[in-house]
Amino acid sequence: MRRSAVVIAAGWVLLISAIMAGSAFPSIVNSKHDLSVTGPGPIKSAPTASGGTTEICVFCHTPHSATLDAPLWNRSLPVGSYTTYTSDVLAKLDYPAVEDPLNPSAPGAKAHMKTKICMACHDGTIAMGTVVNYPANIETSMPFIGTVDNKMPQAAAGYMGTDIRDVHPFAVKHQPGSTAGQDPELKTLGATDKVRLYNAATGRASNNDGTNDGDYVECTSCHDPHVATFGKFLIDDNQNSKLCRSCHNKEGDDSTLTKESMHSNTTYATAYSPTTGGTPATLGSTVQDVKCMVCHYPHKAGLATYIDTGTAPNPGAGKYLLTYQEEKSCFNNFNRWGQNVTVCHGTTSGASTKNIASQVIKASAHKVGNYSYAAQPHNATEGSGGANWSNQAGNSWHVECVDCHNSHTAGGQLHTIGTNTITKTQPLYGAGGVEPTWSASNWTAPSWGATAYLEPTGLLRTTASSTNVTKEYQVCLRCHSTYAWNTPPGSYTDQGLEFSTGNASFHPVVTAKASTSGLIGPWTSGMTMYCSDCHGSNTPGDPGGPHGSTATPGSILISNYQNYYVAKGVFVPTTDLCFTCHSEAVYQSGATNLAGTGFMTSPTGTNLHTTHKILSNLSGISNTGYSCVNCHIRIPHGYSRKGMILVSTDSAVATYQAVGGAMITSVGAGLPASQAYGAAKGANCTTVAGCH
Repeated sequence: MRRSAVVIAAGWVLLISAIMAGSAFPSIVNSKHDLSVTGPGPIKSAPTASGGTTEICVFCHTPHSATLDAPLWNRSLPVGSYTTYTSDVLAKLDYPAVEDPLNPSAPGAKAHMKTKICMACHDGTIAMGTVVNYPANIETSMPFIGTVDNKMPQAAAGYMGTDIRDVHPFAVKHQPGSTAGQDPELKTLGATDKVRLYNAATGRASNNDGTNDGDYVECTSCHDPHVATFGKFLIDDNQNSKLCRSCHNKEGDDSTLTKESMHSNTTYATAYSPTTGGTPATLGSTVQDVKCMVCHYPHKAGLATYIDTGTAPNPGAGKYLLTYQEEKSCFNNFNRWGQNVTVCHGTTSGASTKNIASQVIKASAHKVGNYSYAAQPHNATEGSGGANWSNQAGNSWHVECVDCHNSHTAGGQLHTIGTNTITKTQPLYGAGGVEPTWSASNWTAPSWGATAYLEPTGLLRTTASSTNVTKEYQVCLRCHSTYAWNTPPGSYTDQGLEFSTGNASFHPVVTAKASTSGLIGPWTSGMTMYCSDCHGSNTPGDPGGPHGSTATPGSILISNYQNYYVAKGVFVPTTDLCFTCHSEAVYQSGATNLAGTGFMTSPTGTNLHTTHKILSNLSGISNTGYSCVNCHIRIPHGYSRKGMILVSTDSAVATYQAVGGAMITSVGAGLPASQAYGAAKGANCTTVAGCH
């Protein structure tokens, strides 16, 4: 027996010597979990003269008098309760609630023991030096440096606290699938994946091969407290977010998806510019390399009480584990990993085509930064299933980047002019939207059935077969129609009504419609269009889409638009919005007999548009000139009358269209057929005094 004891003791000496020598054995020596007086981290035992110790393992383990909470465990476990992670997304999925790991009655209480032993230090409630069995010559709690009252401080990188709403959920089930209570963006772990899932009955980890099967995510699912090989005590390399993507499939559940998003595809993801030694500098130098960690912060994403240790002010975050709060995560001017981000959408972007932060502060813009996070919080599920925003608590109107973009599936290429479809290469791909049931009746609002809402690709899909958004207008109508309100807020117009396919006239946003000639390239009759063909920045080189504009205030237009009445004889500028598609020569400054519009005496007769503009007395028509809106509706989406002609008596129907009263007072028995107008002054309409 004595000889065996000597051999065993010698074996322990050799093992410890090998570890101290830096062998391949798992080791915490010289890692931040080395809390001895010689440990390298900011939190460690006070010098031995002050009551500290040179021992390393004692802060967690002891060979004698250990508790039964974990193998040779030497610490008390946390008591009380935690405020756990919640999400409207998980609630919509009817996903199992995150359990309080300190609740002994929780279904996964045995599995949660792995989390409780970690939180015995990381929740900051127990003094770091408080152990069950102290080292020799120490009888009470060992003093620590880098702490507050010997407890882990809030400013520490490893601090979790008891409010863990902005920490990656643990004590939660991993349930991949597309039925109730499952997550379509979770993957079933394979035999080579190193993530560990824990069995509720035994508390033991799964082998990921179908044996000893487990499903609970705990701290040690991703971290091994003894091995610091991959940094942060991760159990695997996280290059390309390998560890995150062991569980998460964030390219969506679309089985036909053939490409990853612009945030993951090397075609779009340019240099990330990490500083030397920056934490994910070891993960890669591009957005494609770093992936998830560019936008998400898995621990302490940023509650108001959290002390940000970065050099930039803490902007507040936490929701969905985003690096920053809402739109600030997209701008990412200062990355919490300590890197200079030049490829995101903030003012530090290296390319003007990506700088959205400068667009949304323009006079006319989707002002994503103008809302109170507390009073008008964004929820991923808002506006789904016909739940309009007017019915939300406090009628909390707001707009955020993710109302129009799905960052996990969005492409990086602009659409082809002349189409209204969304393809997988475009920024709107995968977003949520609505498709109304259009009425065949003129000037009738569409109806919104139970299937009107088109679910975004990915996590919020009820089923994998849910219908995708395929047209840009579907994204826009989710807010700009009666789908979103009971009564229109402010000056909003019901674009569901305006673009109705049953209307007498409309711009071809929803469906194509034959038009007269007089268009300029690449536009031709029968094409369809995006809303953003008219709505977007008026500065060349700016990002595409309706982010912001300094043109005519109020409508985010790509060019100034003369949307008010002018004195007779005043020409519309050749740079006017209308002349982006419609020929200025045909409609304004060309010869009077220039063909190209429906407003003509005959197919080869007088062009009455130019007659009204160039001060001619041809055929007795008045020598007056006016802006387009003297006769046509001010907001030219669509209207109940042919040619979008507005009559003064229409103001009760479209009060937002009139500015100072319509110039046309009557159209008699109705407008004639195209190219069949009378040449005589007042032949087909009467107007206010001074015109006809």
